[in-house]
Amino acid sequence: MYAVARVATRTFKPSIFVAFLLAAVFIYTATFHSSTSWSWPGDCVFAPRRHKQPLGWMPPDIKPLDRKQCRPNETHFAELKERYQLQDDFKYAKRLVQFSRNPQLRRESLTKLPQPMFPSGRNLPLKWSRLDPEIDLCSDPIEVSVSASNFPQNVDASAFIFGVSTTYQRFEENRTPYINDWAYWLTDGAGRSNGGTLLLTLSDATDEQLRVARRLLRQVGIDADVQASTAPDMAVRYLYLVPAMLSHRKRLEKKWFVLCDDDTFFPSMHALAQKMAEFDHTAEMYIGALSEEVYAVLRHGPQAFGGAGVFLSYTTAQRVAGLFDECSSAEKLHEAEEQGDRLLLQCISRNPDVVLTALDNLWQLDMSGDPAGFYESGRQPLSLHHYRSWHHAVPGHMATVAYACGEDCILQRFQTTDDYIISGYSIASYPHGIKFAAHQIESTFRTVYTNEGGSFDYKFGPQRPSLLGTGRKDAWELRESARQEDGSILQTYVRKGDDPRWVDKNNVPLDKDDGVIELLWTSAIFSR
Repeated sequence: MYAVARVATRTFKPSIFVAFLLAAVFIYTATFHSSTSWSWPGDCVFAPRRHKQPLGWMPPDIKPLDRKQCRPNETHFAELKERYQLQDDFKYAKRLVQFSRNPQLRRESLTKLPQPMFPSGRNLPLKWSRLDPEIDLCSDPIEVSVSASNFPQNVDASAFIFGVSTTYQRFEENRTPYINDWAYWLTDGAGRSNGGTLLLTLSDATDEQLRVARRLLRQVGIDADVQASTAPDMAVRYLYLVPAMLSHRKRLEKKWFVLCDDDTFFPSMHALAQKMAEFDHTAEMYIGALSEEVYAVLRHGPQAFGGAGVFLSYTTAQRVAGLFDECSSAEKLHEAEEQGDRLLLQCISRNPDVVLTALDNLWQLDMSGDPAGFYESGRQPLSLHHYRSWHHAVPGHMATVAYACGEDCILQRFQTTDDYIISGYSIASYPHGIKFAAHQIESTFRTVYTNEGGSFDYKFGPQRPSLLGTGRKDAWELRESARQEDGSILQTYVRKGDDPRWVDKNNVPLDKDDGVIELLWTSAIFSR
């Protein structure tokens, strides 16, 4: 509750008031600018550095929770049924997650909560038709403390220009997800650029198609330049991104020239900018990540795998651009086995003093099958890849929680006392208890290069056995995440009753009913 001050009816003396105000300003200024360690309370966030004033004691755009979201809504249930092709009377549960931002905390891979997912058996997933229309689905909130990490709304990405090469057909077929994903890491989420620049080259595109693509990107706030790419070989089109970025009108404003794929995603732009600031951008730098799959590394050598993002300093990019014709010849293309990443490495290696600087948490993700083991591991990735092809994930929806909770909340894990783990990728239930080492990755995925085991061990360490099909794990996986009008974040997790993963050793389903669990994330400041 907010206290209301009573104002005494005494004579007001302006001189005393002015003196008091000046003294207060002096004390505040001296305190704030002194060498004494100072920290704002946990829910204070700051505007972009060009403003430098605090935005307030809560995440930006967060307002008091609209309690209408806490009541069962048949219209919403009908929309869920249609959108995810659910059974007529699927099971449903909703939980309110109240987070407190604390500058004294650091992000942990797994945080154990002193409370259950479903208190005393209440709010358990029930057939939606049986829900009391007057029930408060937000009662008994899950309370979590998180670090006071930065928000995507105020990142400064002006040091980067990103080059992406794809075909017009791929862009057109995936236009909405591409633009939504790129907008997350290239804008403030409200239609304004965050300073990062996108150079998109499209092959097999007409002038009109290039104009349409440019307009669509700029409509959502992306600082984009769209060009035609005419080279017949994909590897050459990829290498051409370097001279194309070096010809961009903003090239002198940039420190890092980044090559990435059309399905590369950068979930934590603040963390990426901070990490890259540790390197000397005036030196010849070639920064990226090896594949997680050891056989890919043995086959291709110590090259940066482009899907994870390849970061070139200006001097390195300048030298590659100057050698483009020579490096992209038919002979060099044959030597590179028509691989764009290797073609780039061959060109950079003309200077033997420049070798790859491998950066942790850039992820190529050369894996197929069920990627849950990686995404449920509590890691804080700087980049993600292959999530629309070799495996399926929705990083744009995983990252949405950062708009309210901060970047550290992305894929952060919370374990409840009734053996659930909320990871931002899934809500996993362990009916026989959490008896495994949670710091180890569950071996749910497989390699695309070999049938031999152990191919991921050099990167992940030995993985624990998969729990799929054992009856020891059940999971609702994130399908959608949306910012609400009050600033809260609504996450929708879906489980299908006929999913072959959620069965016991006798192939009996753990639950034959489809189910949805929704988490509503909001700041705990409004319940204090």
